This record gives sequence, C-alpha cells and structure tokens, in this order.
Amino acid sequence: MNIMNWILLLSMLATTGAMIDKLVDLTLDEPAGVARTAEMVRTGVPLARGKLPQGTAVGAYVSGVYQPTRCRPLSIWPDGSVRWLLVETEIANLGASAGQTVSLYTMASYPAESVTVSVTDGTQFVTVDTGAITATIPKDYGGILHTVVDSNTQEVLIEQGSMAYVKLSNGAEYQSKLLTTSSVCPAGEMRTFLLETQGGAAEEGFNDYHSYDLAVKVEEQNDLTATVRVTGALVRTTDSVTPFGTFIVRLQFVRGSSTIKVAHTYIHTGSEADDDITSYGLKIQTVDGMSPPSVGSIYHGSYDSYEVDSAARSGQSDGIISSGPKVAAILREMAEQFPKELRATSATIDVQLYAESATPWNLDRYSNTLANKEGGDGTNTGQQGLSRTNDILLVLGTQPASALTNQAKTLAAGPLLLLATPTYYSDVRVMGVGSFVFPTTLQESECHYRIDRSLQVVEHFMRYNQRVQYKWYGIEDYGDIRGLFDGGKASYTWFKLGRYGWSGNSGEPSNQLWLQFMRADVSAREKREIFIDAEALARHTLDMQMVHFGGTDSSSATKWNGKNAIFAVGSLHRHGQQAWSGYAKTMEYSHIAGVETYYYLTGDRRARETLFEAAQFAKRLYDYDPGQSFVNLMDCVTRAAAVYFDEPAKNARFQGVADSAIDHMAANTASQLTAATDLGKFFNLLIRAPLGVQYYHELLDSSNGRKNTAANVVFDIANHLVSGQGTNWDFEKVDDCGVFYQMGLLAYASIIAPDHGVDPNPYLLLNKYCLQFMTFYNQSDDSAAISLNSYAAIPTDYRDWSWTWEEEPLSSPSPGILWIDRQLSFRNNAIQDYHHYRMFYHVAVAASQSLRGELCNEPVTPVPTAVPTVTPTSSPTAIPTTVPTAVPTA
Repeated sequence: MNIMNWILLLSMLATTGAMIDKLVDLTLDEPAGVARTAEMVRTGVPLARGKLPQGTAVGAYVSGVYQPTRCRPLSIWPDGSVRWLLVETEIANLGASAGQTVSLYTMASYPAESVTVSVTDGTQFVTVDTGAITATIPKDYGGILHTVVDSNTQEVLIEQGSMAYVKLSNGAEYQSKLLTTSSVCPAGEMRTFLLETQGGAAEEGFNDYHSYDLAVKVEEQNDLTATVRVTGALVRTTDSVTPFGTFIVRLQFVRGSSTIKVAHTYIHTGSEADDDITSYGLKIQTVDGMSPPSVGSIYHGSYDSYEVDSAARSGQSDGIISSGPKVAAILREMAEQFPKELRATSATIDVQLYAESATPWNLDRYSNTLANKEGGDGTNTGQQGLSRTNDILLVLGTQPASALTNQAKTLAAGPLLLLATPTYYSDVRVMGVGSFVFPTTLQESECHYRIDRSLQVVEHFMRYNQRVQYKWYGIEDYGDIRGLFDGGKASYTWFKLGRYGWSGNSGEPSNQLWLQFMRADVSAREKREIFIDAEALARHTLDMQMVHFGGTDSSSATKWNGKNAIFAVGSLHRHGQQAWSGYAKTMEYSHIAGVETYYYLTGDRRARETLFEAAQFAKRLYDYDPGQSFVNLMDCVTRAAAVYFDEPAKNARFQGVADSAIDHMAANTASQLTAATDLGKFFNLLIRAPLGVQYYHELLDSSNGRKNTAANVVFDIANHLVSGQGTNWDFEKVDDCGVFYQMGLLAYASIIAPDHGVDPNPYLLLNKYCLQFMTFYNQSDDSAAISLNSYAAIPTDYRDWSWTWEEEPLSSPSPGILWIDRQLSFRNNAIQDYHHYRMFYHVAVAASQSLRGELCNEPVTPVPTAVPTVTPTSSPTAIPTTVPTAVPTA
C-alpha cells in the first residue's frame, strides 16, 4: 500500500472513532443489580503531567468497540496538559452486578452522532431537546420548567407551574419567582449590599451565583448531555416582593432519554428570629390525568420506617411517586435524609425535601451560650447560610412499574464510575500528598500488612456505627460523624455535646476517605460502599458545613445568628452539638480538599461553586491577616485556582493569593516554629498548613521558582522534626494524636528531597520508627502488639463485625470491633474521633515511602523513650547514593 493510501485509510479511521494512543484501562462495575442499556456514565479521570494535550479527543472503548464519548478538562497542569478529565460515555450494555473494562484512547476527532442533545438559549426560554422529550425552562418568571413535551408526539407531559418553594410555620409560603425592583429584603438586610456584592460579578463577591436575582444559565452542553442551572430567590406568594431563601436547581438532560435529573439546593437565608420551616421542596405541574394516582403520599419520618397513604411500613421506601401514567418522580436518599415526603394528585407531584407531616424544622441553636469546650465568642454559630442538595429523577412517558423500580435502584446505588487501579491514582500525583500505595500482603511485608488491615478497621468502624449501630441519619446529620467515643469496656457512648459532638468540618474526613477509596484494593462492593460514605461526607461539607449566605456586613453583625457576611460566607463550621452549631469564621476549619476531589470524580457543579465561596473567604481573610497562610488558606485558594482554570479572572485572583501566601510562609516559617512549643501551637504547622503547601508544590512546574519556595517550607518543618526538637511533641507517647500527625509531611519531604538536592534519609527513618512503633505495639498500654491472628480475623464486609468488646485473639466470623479499634485510635480512653480519619492520609503516605526495600518483620527493640536525633549511616537502596547526607535547605 502506498503512502497516499495509508493517509486515506488513517483519515477514514479518524472519522469513525479509531483508537490512536491508549491513556488508561478503567473498570466499570454495576452496583445496583440492574442490567443497563445505552447508559450514560460520567466520571472524572486524573492524568499525569504532559500526558494529554488540551483539545485532544478521547474516546471510551469496550473490547475495542467505540462507545459514544465526549470529554472536557476539569483541571489542567501548568504546561497546559489535562490534569483531570471529565469523561461522559454511553455504554452500550452492562450486565446486572457485572463488571467490564473500559479503555480510554486518544482520537483524531469525535464521530458525528445521529441523535444529540439540542440546546437553544433564547430570550425568554432555554429549550432542550433530547430526541425523546423537549423541555423549556423559563427565564422571566422563576418557574423551574415551563413545559415538557414528548418530542415525537408533541404530547404535553409537564405544563407551566413547576416551582421551588419553602413554607414557614407562620403560614407564609415563598416560591421561586423573579425578584422585582420593588422587592424588599427582610428587616436588617441591605439589598444593595446583597445584590451588588453577594453575586460573583465583583471581585469581592461571595458566591458564584446571585442569592436573590433570578438567573438561568446553560452550564454544560455537548452532543450527549446538557445541564441548565436556575438560581434565584424564593418570594412570598402574597406580596411577590419579599424574599426568603435561595434556590439552585440544576436540570440534567441525556440524549435519547425521557428522564430529567434534578439537583435541588435550598439555601437558608433566615435567622433565629424567623419562624420554623414546615416544608420546602419542588412542585411539578403535570397534565391533569383526571383519575387520582394509585399512591397519594409516601412519608419517611425516620430511617427505619415510612408510611404509604398513612399506612405504616418498615424499612426504606424506594422513593417513587407518580402523577398519572406518564410522569413519575424518584427521590434519592429519602430515608437517609428524613423527614421527606412525596405527594401526588392527578395534576401535581410535590417533592417535599422537608416533610410537611413532620414537626416543623426548628433551626434555633441549642443554646446561646458557649459550653463543652466549644470555643470562640459565639459569632457565626447560627444556621443562617446552611444548605441541602437532593437528587430527584423525573421519569416521563409510560413506564411499567418494574422499570421505575429498577430506576430507583440505580439512583439509590449512586453514579456509575470508571475507576483506575490504586497504583494509577497514586502515580499520577494529583492529590497533593505524593504516593499513597504500598504492598499489603503478609508475604511482602508484615508491617505494611498490619497497616493495611488497621486502615480497614478504621474504615469499617465508622461505617458500622453510622449505618448499623447508631444510624446517623436525618436532614442535618447524614454525612456528618460523631466526634468522640467513650471506649471503656462497660461504656460505649458517643459524646453528643459541644466540642466532641458532631465533627462538623473538623478533621476534614471526606478527603482522607477519598484517599482510602483510591488506595484500597478491595471488592467492587466495598469500593462502592467507601464511595457512598465519602460522597455523603463531601456533600455534607459543601452544603451543611459551609456558610453560603450572610445578611449584613461586619459592622452590624450579632452573635449566634451567623449573619456576618464578610467573616462568615465561605467559612466552615467547627464541631458542635448540632451539625452546624460550631463557630464558622476562621480558616481553621476550611478543609475543602474532599469537596474538590468529589468534584473531580463526579463533575458535580454544586461542589465547584462552593469551592469558589471558600476561596473568596480565604482571600478576604488574607487581605485582613496574611498570617492566615499558616492555617488552611493555601489549600483553599490553590485548589480553587486549579478548578477555575477555565475562568481567567478567577484563576488569576486565587493563584495570586496563593503565590503571595507562599512567599509570606517562606519568610515566617522559622519564627512560627520557634513559637510552637507544644502540640497545640504546632498544630497548624503539622496539620493545616502542609497540605496546601504540598498541593501547591506538586502542581507547579519545576521551571517555576516558587516550587523551590514551597519545598523549603516543607523542609523547614520536616528538619525541625528530625533535628531532635520533635521530642517537644511527644511522638513516642501513645495517648498523643501526634503519633501520626507528622507522617504525611515527613513522607512528602522524603519524596521531593532528591529533586531538590536534599537527603531524604532523616525523614524516612523517623517515619520508619513511628510506623514500627504503631504496628508492633498495643497503643493503649504499650504492651504486646495486636496479633497476626487478630488481623487475619478482620472481616472483608463491615456487616460481619459485632459491636462488642473482644480482646485478643479476635475470632471469626463475627469478631468484636471495639477493642481492636481502640488500640488503633491513639487515645487512651477514646475509641474514635474525627482525627482518626487522618490515618488514611498520614499512615498510608508514610507506608508508601518508608521501609523501602525492607520487610520490617521485627519491631524496634528496645522501644525508645524519646524520638532520637536521626543521623543516617547509609541510604536505602531506592535512594541514589549521590544524595548528600546533610539536611540543607533547597
């Protein structure tokens, strides 16, 4: 074949979706036990620096067969290559509970599709045609859907009148409407302040949307999918001018589909002076079918029971309600986020995201005093600004009952995911922690085997007590975790008050759990369960923990009500008796890494807009006090800059703060270390500051001089630890959480050291000591280690544990979890608090770096009484022998 024929053949292949270069093999598992046909999968996939240039078409293939695909970047590397890629692909067939390999390849271009989603962004309406249904979304009156018709028959399925709403106990009702020029805000709120700066237009804006002004925006559009966002005020029905609450509704469409996925967010703008909420949600106006539906109401007043037309049922409802034969709504997490209610008539579906049948939602703080080590001064401890997001699936057209049941199962199971191997996730270096995968079999390394099994115990402990023993469910609580457990033999009680009540956003457990999700080489079922837990944590963080609204500026703020917009919006709550009652006004609890990871894995735009709020808060505080750089500021602005790469003004704003903050840290780290004379004062330098600095360092190209600046901050802190001054923080004492708090920083220092001309051995050896001590000694009394027999008895399914105190040796098939988890908690009389989740980060990354080339089959003998000054005598085989033995700055 001559060269011209080859060129012609290659051209023909390119137009038919031919594979060029493989990027990665991914696994797709079906979690709901329902066979899928032409199912849309939407997942974020990370890519190594330089692997994929922007603008390159990427296709998904199953056994060499192209699956219709569209992709776009969610984040990029500084060299312009794609860092996270959102993949949307229509999988032809996926068996019930089956798995298959999906391979991503580069392509010359995307083949043309015969059926596409068509979007027309007009003056009065946005019109979306999937090929099966055509929906019109109004721009001028606040309705969620104007009409939905069958694209083929033009039969009207939904008509004008679909609205978001909230009802108060004083009888007032508010609906999504256009806020007019004659509108007035609640007493004490400054409308000009809110409407001009609360939106994201000005640099000092608080949100990436307007809290009150109606806006309809096409957020995403390609041949396969489209998303339309509607935001605005809920306006009083009796006067059409008074707002209460903000709504955000996202409508997601898929080509060829007669379903609409609705993501509904309610943002509470009231204060404690306002009446309780009797109900809020979404009303869908269907075409009157004349005859009443077979089920009029489903009410979930608790997790374990519900009512169908007032008849009691046990268990969990499937969350399906129908209005006539051609319109149905399915609500995800109806039981988990109770109280919820679904009501239907022949012409309406009322999705009550707070059930009217329940006692009105009292959002008063439990007390207007500080107690139980809550800390702070009472400012920004109220409920104003909290939110909740719920997923609703609208199913249009005639559907048999079995099809609706299957759709409910798939919605409940969570999104389909394209997942890479643990090694792949670790190697692409996008998490800001370095590597986090290590050998896990006893044959490879006893120490690492013990670490892997220990992390599994921690994971199972939280899931068991949340979902089996204590059932931590409800609209405020689902996705949060309790803070402290009294772990004595005779007392198994969660502390419910004050500092150690609900964890709030202290400890930021969701990103720690995302690391476990990526690292753990477990069954598809357990992988899915970790995802569901981490998803719930991340969504609780971005909704319930973050403050999204403040009614006044700082000069008129009062205590307890959370109305201080400048020092509240974008901040996150501390631990407290209620999920939102801890104070929110500092960078201390602005842990947003888990929200970012959730955004990258799912493409959820609600997560993206909350990252903007957190970064705007960080910028305001940095302008006020650059010392906030040593808390979580770097983490917030650097991650937001990475996410907002596609909006140059926002990206430059956040990146500018990050650059300025790293310069400030470089100039002041030494003085901060000198002042840190105990663990409490050293806490920011060990826990809060490093992750942002590491993420910033990992993201930058080596040509950027600030990469060395960030490295020097890491080395300054790490050198302080290995110089012998680390004994100030009692790493050798088993009742001190510091026994693993330093591991992540030391591990990262060892990873980057060779690239910066620094000897990694001091960092490796200190971590080796800590890991050996952790894995070979009983953590509650310094006695013998947990036996290998006990580790071998750890179940693979968390349901197989029992909630009992069972000491060595554990026995199968239902061992007791309380004693063994206590040994791993590093608290002498407390089994678990939210800081326990940090093991998924600190211990995993330390294990991935330390003990390289060693089996570590023997404990440290004798156990040191203090952390020694580390002076390495030789380099591990994996470290180049040319690395200097001193510990210089880079």
